[in-house]
Amino acid sequence: MDNLIDSQTYYAQWIDDIKPALSVQVTANVASKQTATITATDAGTGVAAYYIGKQNPATTSVNFTNSASGTYTGSITSDSTWYFAVKDAAGNMQVSSKDFCKVMFGLASGETISPSTIVIEKGKQVTLPNPSKAGYSFKGWSNVQNPDIANISTFFTKVKVDNSMTVYPCFVDDIAPVLTVNAATGGIGSSGTISITNATEQGSGIAGYYIGQTKPNASGSNVTFGTTTSVTVNNSGAWYVVAKDKAGNLSGVQSFVYYQLTLNADGATNYTSNSAFIKSGTTVALPTGLTKTGYKADTWTGGISSITVSGNGSLFPDWVELPQNWILSIPIAYKIDVGGDIRTTTENIIVTCQNNNISLTGGYSSGGKAAYSWTARGYYYTSNSYFSIGQPTISYNGQTPKDFNISIRINSQIYDYSDWDGYGGGFVTDKGNATNQDVSVYCRSGVITYSPTVEIHTSSYGSSTTNDGHTLMNEFHLNSMTLILKEFL
Repeated sequence: MDNLIDSQTYYAQWIDDIKPALSVQVTANVASKQTATITATDAGTGVAAYYIGKQNPATTSVNFTNSASGTYTGSITSDSTWYFAVKDAAGNMQVSSKDFCKVMFGLASGETISPSTIVIEKGKQVTLPNPSKAGYSFKGWSNVQNPDIANISTFFTKVKVDNSMTVYPCFVDDIAPVLTVNAATGGIGSSGTISITNATEQGSGIAGYYIGQTKPNASGSNVTFGTTTSVTVNNSGAWYVVAKDKAGNLSGVQSFVYYQLTLNADGATNYTSNSAFIKSGTTVALPTGLTKTGYKADTWTGGISSITVSGNGSLFPDWVELPQNWILSIPIAYKIDVGGDIRTTTENIIVTCQNNNISLTGGYSSGGKAAYSWTARGYYYTSNSYFSIGQPTISYNGQTPKDFNISIRINSQIYDYSDWDGYGGGFVTDKGNATNQDVSVYCRSGVITYSPTVEIHTSSYGSSTTNDGHTLMNEFHLNSMTLILKEFL
């Protein structure tokens, strides 16, 4: 002990040899690195520098970062022992350490995850992220490579990390394919088609397609899958479309209903019968302008011009009879022969059909037709009357006339008109043996024939001289005419 001198002031010498105090907090994020925060205090010379790294400052020279702040942060980026140190201005150093582990993911081709690894403090529990694989569902993590879904009870989603480790995902293709289907409606004479235009399957891949009329069951085991992706509908009813992937997943079953529509030509000259399978609910405009001899059609069964398909159907044209328009000319020759003195008169009987309305010109007229006027004074002559028809002709524009018959009944009567040149005697009728005679005119497909083609004798009359100066008048009468259309033949 040094000697003390009385009445002398003495001073203490202080040395800072006390280490700073520190604490370390580290995040536990699901991330490939963590953030470490050092909180430090020093009651002596004060905090002067920090260090965060994988080398031990107590045994290895490391570089500190100068900072007088009470806190300092750094990143933990790998699995290792990490050291945390703080120095005060006197050089006193406090060191702490923590062990960190890495969780790695054993992914196969096509499998992704974020983050790609996890760095976490040893002993901490972490919830693992879900990986993804197109077309597959993630079922859990396993410590076994290529885990089998049969061992799903051993899978986990959280893990307590005591050592660096690799975990493996289990994926299952339980995602159904997705189909885009085009069901074309079809139309007159053209059946609809059903086509798979796109199939989305990112998992195990498409195993096959089915387009048919058997409704697939839940597993698709009751139908046959193949490579056909387009069909032309060839039967009425419901059609089903489905795809199956290699894991056995079925796409949503799509269905479409088609019905058969038959259009019968029914003798049309400009249309052919046809049949097609058309999608239910489709509205179809029906053909117009159909023709056959004597008819036209612009509508179909029931007078319809369009139809919305809701069931199988067979339609026929609604035929409308075309109006008849033609002119028939029948030449007639009247003849009288009185003792070799022959006189003739001719005329044309005109039968006109305009829009099915018949009219006549010529033929019968009141009082008969005076073909001959002869004065006999004291002579005996026989008067004979005849008639004949020539080749009738028919004219028309466009439609050929329907077949018809025309019957013409003609008789002639000879009148003895005695009141001539002042002589009495009156009007004596119906002399001679007048008879009715028939001729017929036939139209067949526009061709005219007639019968008979020879001259017809209608009556005769022997003259009398009872009264001199008799006047004989031979008169012809068209007694009847009938027009018979084809449907009555």
